[in-house]
Amino acid sequence: MDYTEEKKVEKEGFAIAETLEAMDGGPEGLEEAIKDVAHDWLQDLLSEGHFYIEWADKYCEPGYTQSEKGVLFANWNKETKYNSATKELETIHSAMEAIYKVAEAMGFGCEWSDEWATCHECNGAVRTAPDCYSWTRSYALIDDCEVVCAECIEEDPGQYLEDLSGNPEKAVTFPIDLFDHGYHNLNDDAIERSFENGFHGGQDASPHKIAIALENVGITDFIFKIDSVGQFAARFSVWVQEEDLQVAGKAVFEDDSYHADVDPAAAMKAGLEEASKKMSKLPEGEGVKHATVNPDGTATVKLVSQQDFIEGNI
Repeated sequence: MDYTEEKKVEKEGFAIAETLEAMDGGPEGLEEAIKDVAHDWLQDLLSEGHFYIEWADKYCEPGYTQSEKGVLFANWNKETKYNSATKELETIHSAMEAIYKVAEAMGFGCEWSDEWATCHECNGAVRTAPDCYSWTRSYALIDDCEVVCAECIEEDPGQYLEDLSGNPEKAVTFPIDLFDHGYHNLNDDAIERSFENGFHGGQDASPHKIAIALENVGITDFIFKIDSVGQFAARFSVWVQEEDLQVAGKAVFEDDSYHADVDPAAAMKAGLEEASKKMSKLPEGEGVKHATVNPDGTATVKLVSQQDFIEGNI
């Protein structure tokens, strides 16, 4: 590809962005005229579809200030390639960076497309990748495919709660009052304990083990809820119907049946040791050594090229 269009957009975009910056606070008529040019230029790009850019009406993610004109998602990186001779990245074009600068100056929120998605119901923007250790989802996948934000779910949570019920693979990750929907917190109402799963010794509470314990006494309507997350651990609770509280508490707590078969801390230690041994056996040469520690305490390692690593193909 000769990237003629990309180079053209790069040149025009940076020129428009620089002009907008220079005109900030300048003569009102002239500033508005420049903004009109920038608006038309940006709208033409979005309508042509040559650059993969998505749009959302608003932010539905907690903690974000609403932007004037909505939110744009894209890969805003420069287009680069790896030069094996110089062992350096070379810039092919910076069109997306130029578009970003114009869009931001025009009042759009600009986010990364691999970290955000839009709500199927309201077209609001929700973050799908963490931005801090305490982040949790403010959306759910309905029928495992449609992203629906917490705001829309809270308007009618029936299907959402039905999808979570009896499933140790899923949990409530945003504020919703389960008590209002007939559920009681087993941790608070039975024996006041917290379930923890993490990489410190003893943080080995297992949703799967809890689910088995409940199912063994005939309880199938239960919901897991993430209470807090940190860098190395998460705390969660399990909610059941009021009439099931006593039986559920006995089933889960009496025999300490909520512990995982393998303590995550022990699995992490074993996995890191195995990864270290396997990494030392990989051939030396160009590339990046990549290791994955598995939940069962094993590890897999491989050598990936510089370009694949940069592009995330690992």
